[in-house]
Amino acid sequence: MLKEFKTFMKEKLEIEINECNEDVFLSAFKQRKDYNSKNCSFEVFKLKGDALLGLLACEKYIDNYSTESNPTAVKEKYVGNKKLQSIFDKLKLEKYFSYERSNEIGKHNKSDCIEALLYATYCAFDMEKASKVLDLLFENDS
Repeated sequence: MLKEFKTFMKEKLEIEINECNEDVFLSAFKQRKDYNSKNCSFEVFKLKGDALLGLLACEKYIDNYSTESNPTAVKEKYVGNKKLQSIFDKLKLEKYFSYERSNEIGKHNKSDCIEALLYATYCAFDMEKASKVLDLLFENDS
């Protein structure tokens, strides 16, 4: 499974997972019932990923629209739950995420997974790589 995951990340998102950053991505892809792990918790990754996604979306998409556009509507178009769920489904990410709460990944959990992935990329690399991954995620959804 890990080998398949590494291949997927390299081919679809141009992310090279190695022994130095492997734990970051594995932590982001495992939802746990225990919230005691402060830095390697899915909950932390999804919350910080949501903030990062909002920032990147503002920089990439909202700033390119005229002042007549509704910035909230523009942001929702790019980072709303429906968009993130669509990306999750098209990339067939369910096989890489581990859920203890149920056997099925719900609609909102799919969005959370994309956010966790984005934040893991930021942690393992940098903001530039996270921005590139966001571009690739949206390209794959086209």
